[in-house]
Amino acid sequence: KKKVYILLVQIATIAILLSLITVGLIFYKAFEKQVFLDLETMAHLYASVEQRELNRLDEDVFLANHVRISIIDKQGNVLYDNNAPIGNMENHADREEIQEAFLSGSGKAVRRSSTLEKSLFYYAIRLENGNALRVSKETNSIFSIFYQSLPIFLVIVIILFYFCMAVARYFTRKLIEPIEYLATNLDKKEKVKTYPELTP
Repeated sequence: KKKVYILLVQIATIAILLSLITVGLIFYKAFEKQVFLDLETMAHLYASVEQRELNRLDEDVFLANHVRISIIDKQGNVLYDNNAPIGNMENHADREEIQEAFLSGSGKAVRRSSTLEKSLFYYAIRLENGNALRVSKETNSIFSIFYQSLPIFLVIVIILFYFCMAVARYFTRKLIEPIEYLATNLDKKEKVKTYPELTP
């Protein structure tokens, strides 16, 4: 009985952990998709504005949302950036999102920081003048989100674990009950109803 009970608890524990990990990944993918949709909207809005208007817009909605805007030419040179002096910037020709934008009209990429605490989301589109406009936003990484949600995850795991222990105890008792009854009533085995495979 003890072996059956422990086995059921182990199976339940593995199922709980795998389920929580899967749900966490699904929610993060949905979050990632929403970030890219927001960046795409902002990129097309910026593309419809003259470059001389970018500074004014930076003081409004986009700065409040911590969005970084860059304009890059075909050679990978940064022509405009609202976050840093363009003279100190390296060439962007090898950036994945920039290459995709010049090839297919739009491109996106996610780069994790070395500390695993932040993720940088990039979305770029090719402009009519041949340059690429890129918007980017910094968000918490999946590891950071997991650490922040860890207390909630632990509470859920503990509750589900105790629930599974109770269910495992119930099923173990129902599973072993006919065998225990048979063991204590061997002289009446013809009248004892148990599993067919135990009849011989």
